[in-house]
Amino acid sequence: MFLSPNGIYLLILLLCGLYTSFSDFYSRKISNNVVVIIAVFSLLLCVNQQSYFSLVTAGLLLAAGFLLNLLGVWGAGDAKLIAAYAIGIKPEWQLLSLSLIGFLGGIIACVYWIYGRFSCLGNDKGIPYGIPICIGSLFGILVSIESVSL
Repeated sequence: MFLSPNGIYLLILLLCGLYTSFSDFYSRKISNNVVVIIAVFSLLLCVNQQSYFSLVTAGLLLAAGFLLNLLGVWGAGDAKLIAAYAIGIKPEWQLLSLSLIGFLGGIIACVYWIYGRFSCLGNDKGIPYGIPICIGSLFGILVSIESVSL
């Protein structure tokens, strides 16, 4: 699998996800350049898997993410990141991926809430939601690739 084009795309997406997760954790910033790279390689996966409906759901996620951004609930970088990754996830795996993102994000939010509650420092920088987005999306891409090869 790793010597196939899809395996190489997955490896590049994994490296971008690691970079994005560390960047989001330390600075709460998600690079637009990395999001573009993720979108390009997700698009290559989409074409290889002939899963073009993923583009529609990615567009819907982007629109919903920007609405959440306007409401002050979610960062714009998170919205772009989830949409970029969603391009490479087959539609039958997107709900599972979003559920995993929500579950992991909930755990991180609880940890940050507890930490802020019991520490005098608090957390004014927000929650690094890019981490669960990367983990859940990479899981969705992995199962999408594996379901094609079965």
